[in-house]
Amino acid sequence: MASSHDIELFRTAVSILTIPRDQFWVFKSGILEILYKLVDKVEGHDESDSESEDEKQLVNSVHSLSIQRNKVGEQDSLDSQDDGLFFHLAFTPEEVTFMSSSALIRKYLAKPLALSKQLQMGATLLDEDFLVLQVLSDGSVIGKKILELTAPLSERKIPIFFISNYLSDIVLIPARHRDDAVDILENGVSSDTSSLEKETFNLFRSSSIKPVLNTAVKLLVTGARPGDLSVVLRRTAEALAKHCTEQTDSKGSFLPYFALTRTPTEDVGLLLPSSESELAKLNYPKAAILGSLQDFFFPLFINLKSLPLDLKGIVAGVASKLLKLGLDEMSYLSLGRSAVVLVPDNFQDTVQHMLEEVN
Repeated sequence: MASSHDIELFRTAVSILTIPRDQFWVFKSGILEILYKLVDKVEGHDESDSESEDEKQLVNSVHSLSIQRNKVGEQDSLDSQDDGLFFHLAFTPEEVTFMSSSALIRKYLAKPLALSKQLQMGATLLDEDFLVLQVLSDGSVIGKKILELTAPLSERKIPIFFISNYLSDIVLIPARHRDDAVDILENGVSSDTSSLEKETFNLFRSSSIKPVLNTAVKLLVTGARPGDLSVVLRRTAEALAKHCTEQTDSKGSFLPYFALTRTPTEDVGLLLPSSESELAKLNYPKAAILGSLQDFFFPLFINLKSLPLDLKGIVAGVASKLLKLGLDEMSYLSLGRSAVVLVPDNFQDTVQHMLEEVN
């Protein structure tokens, strides 16, 4: 299993917010404020002394978990330092998922959250805080890595959110399961992936959930070059401000699929459209984007809105099924009420045949 040198554990508590796509405009202003705070950090303008007392208390309360662990004689070799600016924003045609520091969400999104609750608009902030485990790339096959990371946690009934992108793998674990999750990933726990796979697809059938492979949409799994972080972040903010309004959100003016993940180690992973016209909405310089612009993926969309938000085993169950089909290079994106598997274009027929059998 992963060693302590492969894993970085970050101490800032992260909250997860799921928003119906047509309601994103309600939250847009607050999310843009957090995004611009991130831009300031990247450009060196952030005033760390201006951190609110709430933010300091929250970071310290979560950091005490590692202190408590050391008191019982266990050596915590994981990196527990970060700047509190983990940022993940993902769009699908039905949902927007936002993940960021719990303190920042409380500071900048309290009013839209209260409005959404009052008007029953459908946005949901998960009740518990999560911690970010970033697994460093070692060149191994990504499909196998997804399963290695998620199956043991699922077997121990630990709910997770998982983000695999061009640069890294992110596992978000509930803060209360911190020690158990670290032990599992460091020491390894045997897991029956066939059982997880069977349970997952049985659940899909009983809940009338039918994963759909959208071959009309071609996506790029990529990232931003370190020297271009600021321009990519700024142009993302500009695109959101321009295309995401009350009048346009329901019409899909912004990209149907998009994700930006700024990790605590300051990498930025991206999920982008391969279409030139759609990509133009972001106005990124092509030189700022890592990797090939020719290798594309199809989104396999799984609508999970009829299931509990803290459901266990979905990531591992789906990954197990696809890995057996040979999808070594798939990527995975957990959202609040859905999931997207990025399927390499040359596996279109294989996955479509599988879906016909399980649906």
